[in-house]
Amino acid sequence: ESGDSEFIRLAQALPAIQALIANAKSVFLLRLDPEHVIRYTNEAVDNFLRLERNALLGQGLDTLLTESDAALVTTRLQEPNPPAKPMLINLIYREHVPLTVQCSLARLEDGHFLLIAEALFEDINTLHLELMQLNNQLSVLTRENIRKGKELTHAMRKLEQANERISELAYHDALTGVANRYSLEAKLEQEIERSSRLNQPLSVIMLDLDHFKAINDQYGHAMGDKVLVALAKILSNNVRPYDLVARYGGEEFFVLLPGAVEVDAAAFAERFRQAVAKMEVPDLPKQVTASFGVATYTPGQHVNVLFERADKALYQAKEAGRNCVVVDHSPEFTSWDV
Repeated sequence: ESGDSEFIRLAQALPAIQALIANAKSVFLLRLDPEHVIRYTNEAVDNFLRLERNALLGQGLDTLLTESDAALVTTRLQEPNPPAKPMLINLIYREHVPLTVQCSLARLEDGHFLLIAEALFEDINTLHLELMQLNNQLSVLTRENIRKGKELTHAMRKLEQANERISELAYHDALTGVANRYSLEAKLEQEIERSSRLNQPLSVIMLDLDHFKAINDQYGHAMGDKVLVALAKILSNNVRPYDLVARYGGEEFFVLLPGAVEVDAAAFAERFRQAVAKMEVPDLPKQVTASFGVATYTPGQHVNVLFERADKALYQAKEAGRNCVVVDHSPEFTSWDV
């Protein structure tokens, strides 16, 4: 419709999100007023979420987001110029199953905001359609009370497999296979509770690929995806069974290290750094490096503060020349008695 055409024209005028529009097979467009109330959605939003046309109009954006993502987007929207860099958020998608999308924000001249999002995986829609078909099939079998026990068992098994696959997509990054940010936040809250209750240390590592944009620009996004997959494999192969590797967003990854004191976490980060520097990516003629920020949980500290400390250390590593490890030594840090 004409509204969609106008929104795409506006989006294409913003250089930071041209690639998203150009490469997307389905793009979600939402227009928000200054109070972050949804004033427009394109048909892709309603179709993908299986809603009546314009069903979301007049509702707050937070009705579509998980609690943590609603806080993140609200913070971005309150900034004078929302960062153009795409970020990952989770839409509450059918029966509260989170759908991870790549999202960009832009402030329009009339004070409204444009939110553009693209799903990071396409097969979840197909899985939901298959799930609906299987449910219908089971209903027919039950109503007719036919003696086809084997067919009923087979259909129920396929239904279980579809549910398992949907759960996997909800908690894992579609590209790399490691945990996604939604899964990371849930696990981190559990580990902080365990750390406080048992008086055990807990450390985290945040890392970011150096000059990743240059790789995408020079060798293409397909090569960039290969680098991300290779990095995820390196991290996963160098952690303990109870550690967690997660893709935090874009080229940023997060490693959760239960039981690790600061010196142990720094050693882990250095091991990762060296492994990445030796990493070979097929058809990529240049070497890849990464920068690392390390932080150790302080008893009673809010989870957001721990994220901020790791992010601050990562920023310092970038400022120090990249391809290095920086450990955050916050004044409030207290040593663990282990």
